[in-house]
Amino acid sequence: MDRPGFVGVHIGAGQHSEARTSLYLEICAAACQAGTDVLREGGTAVEAAARATVVLEDAGETNAGYGSNLTESGTVEMDSGLMDGSSLLFGAVGAVTGVKNPIMVAQRLVEEQKKGLLPLGRVPPGFLVGEGAREWAIRHSIATVKTDALISDKAAKLYRHYKKKLDAHRVYVASLKRKRESGREGRPAVGGATLAQCKRLKLQADMALGDQVRSNDGATKPLDGNTSLGAGDGALEVEEEEEVEDDHVQDTVGVVVLDQAGNVASTVSSGGIALKQPGRVGQASCFGCGCWAQKPSRPGQVASTAVSTTGCGEHLVRTFLARECGEALATTRAPLTTLQRVMKEKFAESEFLAGVPEKLGGAICMQYDREGGCGEFLWTHTTASMGIGFQSTHEEDATVKMSRLPPSAQQGTTILVEAVPFPSPRDQ
Repeated sequence: MDRPGFVGVHIGAGQHSEARTSLYLEICAAACQAGTDVLREGGTAVEAAARATVVLEDAGETNAGYGSNLTESGTVEMDSGLMDGSSLLFGAVGAVTGVKNPIMVAQRLVEEQKKGLLPLGRVPPGFLVGEGAREWAIRHSIATVKTDALISDKAAKLYRHYKKKLDAHRVYVASLKRKRESGREGRPAVGGATLAQCKRLKLQADMALGDQVRSNDGATKPLDGNTSLGAGDGALEVEEEEEVEDDHVQDTVGVVVLDQAGNVASTVSSGGIALKQPGRVGQASCFGCGCWAQKPSRPGQVASTAVSTTGCGEHLVRTFLARECGEALATTRAPLTTLQRVMKEKFAESEFLAGVPEKLGGAICMQYDREGGCGEFLWTHTTASMGIGFQSTHEEDATVKMSRLPPSAQQGTTILVEAVPFPSPRDQ
């Protein structure tokens, strides 16, 4: 009797526009199909998780691999991680550029660690960053590309849009400094612009950088990406903005897998936050923060678990969210209520996020009771939406869904948790 294989994917937490929802869900379905194809051919959980992640990285519409957000300098730096639940080995790359699929480097790092020590008793690396990660990838025959080949049209448009806003914000800050020094508000502050003009720029910058601005009565006004900035003498005139989709998606995609031998694995891959500081590394590269996978190995553990997180990387790193979810689910017979508790106590109310007004995060989780032959696929998020997909090797097509908070919910404070059971194993 074979167990069913299972693949679950997410395409990031954030605010997904209705207009692009079908496109995102098509990508989720394609990733699920790729993963289940590997399992049907006898592949391992690690192989299936990596293959499904490659589909997400290659899509061009996701913030991972091709299509990753650009740094403030206009470059692509990617993070990716993979954990093997059987060996408990973890491989990751951070701030890597010029690699077509960073998840392939993470997978190869896990595989190389399994081989044991290097010559002269050196410990094989588990986490590589920057140029060293790219050089290691080349030595291990992993596909590399020119950095420009990783920039999608969507990512380039978003970069131009938000970079203008960031530059406007800096002009405003500089104008305030000049005003304090001169004591004359009417004097041209920067490049011939008056403080009044810079204030208009500052309003637009705030709207872009926060994706929303609050009015005096507390209402939320959406960003108008087509507003012209800086009319008047033309010194700070900005051309009409390119139209930007009403899409504010966070920084990761990821996969969880159960293979037909009962092994689990998880992945996460990311281009990071838009306009990030070059060299910044997010949760995708950090052990226990971006992904987690383990089989029962200690007293009290009743299930195998796999987790892939998404959201604000800094929030996920500070709360160790992937490991918190994975270890809690490994010891419970009530996964739905347990995940709700973990998200509340270890994330939304975490002491490590004290003072953070909006805790932005989410995760897909898988729990599998090998002895009982039953499992649960769960998803949770505090963001407005999160795209997911899941498929068993017994199913011809994936189930896909754009999970959204209720209209009355408050993003950053409301926690959504849902779950579906796996199909039971059956004779093949």
